[in-house]
Amino acid sequence: MPLNPFMRLGNRMAVSSVRRTGKFMGMSLIALDTVGAKSGERRSAPVASFPLPDGGWIVVASAGGGPHNPGWFYNLLAHPDQVVVEAAGRRTPVTPVQLAGEERERAIADLLARAPRFSGYFDKATREIPIVRLEPRG
Repeated sequence: MPLNPFMRLGNRMAVSSVRRTGKFMGMSLIALDTVGAKSGERRSAPVASFPLPDGGWIVVASAGGGPHNPGWFYNLLAHPDQVVVEAAGRRTPVTPVQLAGEERERAIADLLARAPRFSGYFDKATREIPIVRLEPRG
């Protein structure tokens, strides 16, 4: 679903703040830089993330529990070798790994313990919400 002009403006403001500070409106986020699955153009999206001890992140393609995955998820699948995380002035090339089975279930339990508000997204969704681990490259 395309973003309306107000959502695009909000995303640009959030990405700009996240790139500098790692936060937007008090929330810890990352700027997820991808290449568009259809357009081939560079894209940036502000995404809630859950840091991992190894320096990676878990991200949830929840789209607020909506009926479709967010566009950035399809971009990860189409161009997994061109994904970069940026937050607080640091850029990290990453490799996305979609989680499945027990690993996915453990990640969901961990993220719900850290951010209980996400449970509403899982309850609302009529699809299986993808969980992705972003592993630092190099």
